Amino acid sequence: MPSTRVRENGIIIAFFALISISGLLFIAINTGQRFGPLPPEYRISFEVKDADALVEASDVRIAGIPVGKVRAVETTAKGARVTLGLESGKGYDPVYTDGTVLIRPKSLQGEKYVDLQRGVSNVPIPDGGSLPASQAFTQVETDQILNS
Repeated sequence: MPSTRVRENGIIIAFFALISISGLLFIAINTGQRFGPLPPEYRISFEVKDADALVEASDVRIAGIPVGKVRAVETTAKGARVTLGLESGKGYDPVYTDGTVLIRPKSLQGEKYVDLQRGVSNVPIPDGGSLPASQAFTQVETDQILNS
């Protein structure tokens, strides 16, 4: 009889391990982790004077549709340098040299997202390239208006 219990316990443990690994994989994918056979991202960056409340993994949207994530926000002498990662092969890349970005509020708690306009010129920004600072904007916040 003990050998039967060992086999049953082994099956239960294997099943539990499979469910646990599947759950961790699901969580990793939904938090934006990139691994495995996923296509490479199209990355562009821009400089803006104020990237307050914009964090890594914030959404990047085109016309309200999520198309990527903010991959890095770094402080510079002029403000902040923001790197975006767009999903390749879905028709949202490349971004053209006349494209614009606007950092907008997503929720009342102050969460932000990047509203991207791809542009219409025939000159694409290469992967890893940058938008000019003159084409990066931040939305005026309510507290800025009230403090004026």
